Amino acid sequence: MKREFRNPANGNTESVGGMSCLAVIVFGAFYLAYKELWGHFFIWLLLVGGFSFLTGGPGLLIVSPMVSLGYAIGINGILTNSYLRKGWIEVSGGSAGVQTSDLRDCPLCAETIRKAAVKCKHCGAEIEPARAPKLKNGWVASTACRDEEEQRRTIEAIASTRLPVVPMIGLAVGAGPFETKEEAERALITMRDGPRLFSEIVYRDSVSGKYPPFTEQALKSAFQGWTVRITDHPGDLSRIEGVLEDLAIPVLAVDGNTIITGPFESEQSAKTVSVKLYDNHEIHCRMYWVPRHT
Repeated sequence: MKREFRNPANGNTESVGGMSCLAVIVFGAFYLAYKELWGHFFIWLLLVGGFSFLTGGPGLLIVSPMVSLGYAIGINGILTNSYLRKGWIEVSGGSAGVQTSDLRDCPLCAETIRKAAVKCKHCGAEIEPARAPKLKNGWVASTACRDEEEQRRTIEAIASTRLPVVPMIGLAVGAGPFETKEEAERALITMRDGPRLFSEIVYRDSVSGKYPPFTEQALKSAFQGWTVRITDHPGDLSRIEGVLEDLAIPVLAVDGNTIITGPFESEQSAKTVSVKLYDNHEIHCRMYWVPRHT
């Protein structure tokens, strides 16, 4: 079965399958060098050259096809491990490297289009691009802070790059969470080359108890103002998040089955949001004033 891998740095895709087996049989060591499998390239030369040296020239006609056949059997696994070690991402089927997960149906004509599309190529309708789901755990580019003042500056620096900010262990903060490690690595590079923040890649989970809930530090020393907090059954959170996105209500933090929206400029603005959510969508919520922490 053919598998495809994509280089996240430039979008280039490579296939692993039956053609790889055929290529290593036909081209031998040259194919290994073409794929930059230098360790296996030298192993091939050592096996073929060594056996030919010990048996004389005619031995080359015997050992070369045997080594090529052996590599043909294992080349798919070798290539797969090589791509994954280099940080390439395995993608599902689809032409031109387009993943199935990158596609959706047009809400008007139901034809297949890209998730990022703002105009349907089939019916010409202008549509809203699909928003990526909010993650509650994932890969993070984490930066350690010595004190609360450095933490505040770090939060502002990460926010200036338009990356999402998330609290980590202790005073550490990070950019994320991201669905893949490669996305976190790109965020690390952005933070390093932009505001000169040096980070490490870690996985932030929501079950180990090591990491604080999003609400504990997301609200700390970053702002003051009115918030609207929604607490509901966990199974209903996806619907609520969809309503908030449709109404363009900013989500400040998510902690378990609690969603915090805001900040809002005035009590009246927060009250308007609360009434709209309850009257139109039957979403129960409470208003809270959050003072600036010092």
